[in-house]
Amino acid sequence: MNRFDCEDWRARVLGLFDGQRPELRTREHMGAILGELRERNVFSMLTGTGARAPARLTTAAEVLEAGARFDGSLGWILATGIGVTFSLQVADAFPDAFSTGEYGAGVFRAGTATAHREANEYRIRGKWRFCTGASFADWIAVGVNLHEDGKPVLSSSGKPKTAMAILPKKDVRILDAAETMGLNQSDTRDIAVEDVAVPSSWVGTNPFSLYRPYFVLWPAFAALGLARAALDAWKASLASNANRRERSATEFARAEAAWRAARAYAYSEIPHVEEATARATFDEREVRDAALATAQAASTARSIVQMAFHGAGSSAVFLSHRMARISNDASTLLHHISLGDDVLEHAGKGLLEG
Repeated sequence: MNRFDCEDWRARVLGLFDGQRPELRTREHMGAILGELRERNVFSMLTGTGARAPARLTTAAEVLEAGARFDGSLGWILATGIGVTFSLQVADAFPDAFSTGEYGAGVFRAGTATAHREANEYRIRGKWRFCTGASFADWIAVGVNLHEDGKPVLSSSGKPKTAMAILPKKDVRILDAAETMGLNQSDTRDIAVEDVAVPSSWVGTNPFSLYRPYFVLWPAFAALGLARAALDAWKASLASNANRRERSATEFARAEAAWRAARAYAYSEIPHVEEATARATFDEREVRDAALATAQAASTARSIVQMAFHGAGSSAVFLSHRMARISNDASTLLHHISLGDDVLEHAGKGLLEG
């Protein structure tokens, strides 16, 4: 299958999200649908791992958006899983790691974690926060500070040199998950390793330093998926109330138009991100443009969810209502650093200085 001959596969994957299913309220529900995605080779197709050719980033974005529309927690697992796996694959730095399985979770921040070089291997020690999908992953990627001969390795600027290390999940201690307002089934955990040895080929350049426009843009599609879910729930709540439906028509049309505009903007940035990814280099303009699209998606999603929550009526306050779950998931997701005001501030500074 070549990279453009994947329409049948795409339809089968997106079809997973079409049916009426129970909310993914338990680990069992989430594990079951991730199992179905594995059976359809979602991660290896979207990231090009193994012998499979990669689908385009547009297809990956569509799958991520559909997953977030289906369930916010699933969307965030897909956002991190596809992002981590894709970036490591295009970096071509970890050829053996994918033999352990096709789905990986990851934390790019190094913090105080270290990788000590010993002959042809590294010994990894550290603790990392907020690893989404940790329990479901086949392997886990973590940021580390490089050490050799008992000393930190320094970059040309004199700062500690960081890298990315791959760890089989069996070697990672997965700690208790924190209780959050939303995204409760995203299995976001703290993780730790005491002293794990990995081959030197499993430690390489941190992909964030090579593919920053990709990482800046990617969360936009999770936000757009949740916003679409909010519009769907809002529309469903109006089906049996003709008076409220008529009063809501103008506001709903505004929200729909805003969502379509933000979505078109985000997808229009994909070709530019693909170009930067192929080069494995980028300039600040490309980061700025991706940041603008992501900030617009986040701002639009925030407004739509608020409008939909109020438009759905008083029943939306009950936790059993789909709108309540969407609102909680969106509130949690949109607090993430990748979708916060810092993204817009970064883009604004670039525009004013350019």
